Amino acid sequence: MSANRHFKRIMAMQALFEWEQRDQKKGALEILDYLVNSFSKQKKVDEFEKSLVKGVVDCLPMLQAKIMQHAPDWPLFRIANIDRAILYVGIYEILFTDTPVAVIINEAVELAKGYGSENSGKFINGVLSAVSKGAQERDERKERKELKPKT
Repeated sequence: MSANRHFKRIMAMQALFEWEQRDQKKGALEILDYLVNSFSKQKKVDEFEKSLVKGVVDCLPMLQAKIMQHAPDWPLFRIANIDRAILYVGIYEILFTDTPVAVIINEAVELAKGYGSENSGKFINGVLSAVSKGAQERDERKERKELKPKT
């Protein structure tokens, strides 16, 4: 696990957590900038952190729908805010980045163990595994469709 990327995921998760706690009234990127300037040695928001936060904000309704689809017994309001922030980052990465799924899930579970409740890691692992399976099946269907000879 890259310690540098791990720390950047922590910053993104914390910015999204605070953004949601503030009812999305303060800009998520502004919160990220504050956190990085206050707690990071780099003192400047990195493109990776920025892309995670901006991507989650831009895709939030779709990410929430994925959570509801893959955790139907857990309405969003019942999921702890920190767990939602971790799920948002993880689902966004699974769907929109080239990072290996195993790395994404492992990172999310580690964040959950460090910041969530006793059962957060298992819950997040289950949801992200289901999302990744669905994304993999979708990609495979797309590949088959592209390979299918045209008649």
